[in-house]
Amino acid sequence: MRFHTLTLSLLAAATLAACGGKDSTPPEPPVVAKPTPTNVIFFLGDGMGIATTTAARIYSVGEDGELTMDTLPETGFVKTFSNDAQVTDSAPSMSAYMTGVKMNNEVISMSTDTVAKSPNADFTSNCGTANGTPVTTLLELAKAAGRGTGVVTTTRVTHATPAATYAHVCHRDAEADIAAAMVPAGKGYNTKLADGIDVVLGGGKQFFLTTDAGGKRADKRDLTAELKTAGYTVATDRAGFDAIDATKAGKFVGLFTSSHMSYDLDRDPAKEPSLAEMTQGTQPRGDDGQGDPAPEAEREGLLPDGGRRPYRPCAARDHREEGAAGHDRLRQRDQGRAGRDEEDRPDAEEHAGRRHRRP
Repeated sequence: MRFHTLTLSLLAAATLAACGGKDSTPPEPPVVAKPTPTNVIFFLGDGMGIATTTAARIYSVGEDGELTMDTLPETGFVKTFSNDAQVTDSAPSMSAYMTGVKMNNEVISMSTDTVAKSPNADFTSNCGTANGTPVTTLLELAKAAGRGTGVVTTTRVTHATPAATYAHVCHRDAEADIAAAMVPAGKGYNTKLADGIDVVLGGGKQFFLTTDAGGKRADKRDLTAELKTAGYTVATDRAGFDAIDATKAGKFVGLFTSSHMSYDLDRDPAKEPSLAEMTQGTQPRGDDGQGDPAPEAEREGLLPDGGRRPYRPCAARDHREEGAAGHDRLRQRDQGRAGRDEEDRPDAEEHAGRRHRRP
């Protein structure tokens, strides 16, 4: 009987409340619409696994400290297998980031059915006919939208990771063709790049110069000269880099070493800019030189790659080199800070990628 009385009392109270009783529930806070991001910086730590990140964190700020990437609002993990292998290499891995398509090892930004075929002796493609089709990259989408674009790396700019942003080949080692893909109006140019990538910085002069000039091009094309003809400012050393005024130079390319750039511990600052400096070197393009924001098209998609990290553990000769992989990770931390200084505002997004195997 007591149960029924209690139930009736609760029902009556609920009925009275529904008929005009006072609601004590606090009002929902107003929803504040977030601005739509207009800029993308895609940071890629080549070969950057948990072990390297943990070592860098402990070395830099201690076990309880935070690297710049630890302060980002979202963190996640991805599976890194390629279309034909359990362990991916850089070519299909970065291509998957850039295109959303799984492909075979050694293949750069091509369809899933593309078969990897080793290049010719002169580093040109040997893909054959009817061997896959190109797939659109994030950088190409940015160009199609009229945005500015940039690629920054410590490897050769024709290496697999940076190449996946702008080139389409059946094998990553076809670096002579990869270099040609970024030269407007030249043979082999990727026309989806429209008027060309706005900023390219890294190593790899050898695939832009002829064999007579100490390079590896057998076709007698001096791509640095062709880039200048296409309106680019071209720097081949630190002095040339320092002389570039990014607010006035328009498009520019920096090729600071014949092959990969030096590990940060070995780098001569008088000869090679650091990863952070190269990233910062692209950023004045975001204003008009007077401190005022430039139109959106001035710079939109920047893809910095700390690409030398995976080589250090593989080639370690002493304790100094074993620690260099972590040191290079810290230099990408500085690069991340450089990006955050510019992009730490509501209209910017940042992304970090992690993957393993052949760099």
